[in-house]
Amino acid sequence: MGNQKLVVIGNGMAGVRSVEEILNIQSSQFDIVVFGSEPHANYNRILLSSVLQGNTSIEATEINSREWYAEKRITLYSNEAVIKIERDQKLIRTNQNRVVGYDKLIIATGSTPFVIPVPGSEKEGILSFRTIEDCEKLIEASKSYKKAVVIGGGLLGLEAARGLLHLGMNVDVVHLGDCLMERQLDRTASTLLQHELEKQGMHFLLNKATEEIIGGKRVEAVRFKDGSEVEADLVIMAVGVRPNIQLAIDSGLETNRAIIVNDHLQTSDPDIYAVGECVEHRGMVYGLVKPLYEQGRELAKHICEKPSRGYQGSVLSTQLKISGIDVFSVGEFHDDDNVKSVKIFDEVEGIYKKVVFRDGIAIGAVLFGDTRDGSKLIDFIKKGAEAEVVKATVLNQSISSNENRIALMEQSEVICQCNNVSKGAILEAVQTGRLTTVDQIKQSTRASGSCGGCKSLVCELLTYTQSDDFDEFIEAKSLCDCTTLTENEVVEEIQQRQLKTIDDVRIQLDWSSFEGCSTCTAAVQYYLGMIYSGDRDEQVMKGKYLGVSLQDDGMYTVTPQMYGGMATVADLRRITYLMETHDISSVVLSSTQRMQLMGIKKANLKAVMRELGMKKKTPFKYTVQSARTYLSESISVRDKKESLQLSVVLDKKLECIHTPQHIAISVSASQHNFEAKLHDIALIKINRGWELYLGGQFSRVPEEGSLLCIADTNEEAISITTALVQYYRETANYLETTKDWMNRVSMVHVREVLFDLDLREDLLGRFQVDVSKKDLKEWSLN
Repeated sequence: MGNQKLVVIGNGMAGVRSVEEILNIQSSQFDIVVFGSEPHANYNRILLSSVLQGNTSIEATEINSREWYAEKRITLYSNEAVIKIERDQKLIRTNQNRVVGYDKLIIATGSTPFVIPVPGSEKEGILSFRTIEDCEKLIEASKSYKKAVVIGGGLLGLEAARGLLHLGMNVDVVHLGDCLMERQLDRTASTLLQHELEKQGMHFLLNKATEEIIGGKRVEAVRFKDGSEVEADLVIMAVGVRPNIQLAIDSGLETNRAIIVNDHLQTSDPDIYAVGECVEHRGMVYGLVKPLYEQGRELAKHICEKPSRGYQGSVLSTQLKISGIDVFSVGEFHDDDNVKSVKIFDEVEGIYKKVVFRDGIAIGAVLFGDTRDGSKLIDFIKKGAEAEVVKATVLNQSISSNENRIALMEQSEVICQCNNVSKGAILEAVQTGRLTTVDQIKQSTRASGSCGGCKSLVCELLTYTQSDDFDEFIEAKSLCDCTTLTENEVVEEIQQRQLKTIDDVRIQLDWSSFEGCSTCTAAVQYYLGMIYSGDRDEQVMKGKYLGVSLQDDGMYTVTPQMYGGMATVADLRRITYLMETHDISSVVLSSTQRMQLMGIKKANLKAVMRELGMKKKTPFKYTVQSARTYLSESISVRDKKESLQLSVVLDKKLECIHTPQHIAISVSASQHNFEAKLHDIALIKINRGWELYLGGQFSRVPEEGSLLCIADTNEEAISITTALVQYYRETANYLETTKDWMNRVSMVHVREVLFDLDLREDLLGRFQVDVSKKDLKEWSLN
């Protein structure tokens, strides 16, 4: 048990996710006590609309059971509310006269439904839709009453209304504005949504302001300010929520619309944190689940004293959870004089796509009827992708709904945005765990376990894996025939048993052949080198020479290192001199823009290498190869020079670095060079800096890399590229290409690592350690 006391006020999704993140970082740092005002264990309130719609059960909304709290040694007091925080004494008091001290405190009190303050709002039959109890009351009421009025045409109101339709009630939706979900949709998408919901039986009363709830003891009708009325046996208030901050106000913490926090989620009292819907960060209050999870992750890092740049805010996205209707929005999508948009509208298919740009950069989007590109758009908007990239990737694609969207998705694409779960991760879980239900996938990967918006997509993916068309098998193969262990299992055993040599690995892990084979020998050498960072098995430290190869005629070829593919006058003179004095037959240009001196006699080899300053390296088979620079005649001299300079720096920084598979890097001064994007890592010059692409392939069917990010400066491009190479070195399997690695771990994950400045600095630090220990030195005659 830990020696610090952590008290969490709030047993909801944000508070308990923060606890989970803390336990993932340091499981024994805190004694944890959680207070929840509801009588339940941790559950997913977002799925309550799915309960009403008959798509799930109340039992299935549970996230963590009471057994989980016991297993994690967390003390849970449910159905007990904290009513006072005494900051000077660092203790809390509850409504059951319990007093508990704390070292650190997390306030996660969420929000409360807003009830319109009109006459009659206290009558029976007026309900909110926020808790399990609210959900149970609505289900019970539907058995006795048939006419419901939902006040509020936003996300929650429409989901509740659809649930009441499913329960057999007649439903009117009352909305103050003239279009539905005006905060999440533009007018076109809103109109399409309204028409679809009307087809399902919903009736809308727009531009209606509620004046009074009519009836005796129980509601009978709703009267509006224009004098009209509508009958009602049941009224559901779904006009929004308010942050629950009274406890914080009474405690003297700084508040505005919500509890004000810094980037580490600390309140004005540094020992008190706040997270979730009760929080205001940089003027924003978030009510969606993904931002709350992102906050919890950053809170956990700080409270556990781990390096973190803190919470930077979130790009908001919305997906409606109504069966048969696909609606998605992200970012800023409304038209005004400062933005331009591209729209596609197929009225026959009922598909609408709109992406909004400011100064040529994507800032928002709305999708209706076909939301398969939602994950891509979130990524584009987060990284400030330019219009041409977005249009080519999303808007220029066929909008036919007949295509198998799951089969067309890359394995790296994210299906569950809330928990950052990719298609590939789900496929791996399904195949290795032999999963057959969506609930099993949720338990294994968390996909569909938060907002539930991706549940239909997860179900579609599961159906795809069981179809005759499925051919994306991910097999957990053994490292080689010498062992039954997979690569990951071998690495885990090396670390846990602290095995230091290849012989140790073969003996202690019961290799079938002590000599091993070429596959496992190379792989184990690589893993030992990465795990022990330079303290390698002497078997791999014998050394050979960089840029030297023996020809089949007994002569040698030498490739002088010319960083960035550039040669000075002195370089050319030196090469000319060597060719004349050592009778070198010819010089050619390689496919990687390097000069190769061919036909060198063995007797002259050392003299040639000494003159050229050739370097010695350890005999690793796979390395970062020399950067290839692409220059176009139409490009300005300035851009050419900048591209060459970047190539030179990358060449010098990354030469001879050992990698799981060869990494080919290109630097292009032109945005229109197709071949440049076929490299593992490509840096493409644009007006505002550099586009970085990852995972290109020179294969039978060439594949361009995927846009990783945009770097504003040369320095940022170098930093990101170097950290990317190091992260690939640390996490890729031996012989795994950057494309396969990216698909396995997901592009979103790679971005999250590289854009966390603290994590990036850690990677750069470890890279520098490896560089300082690599066997790379000037040629000598020893």
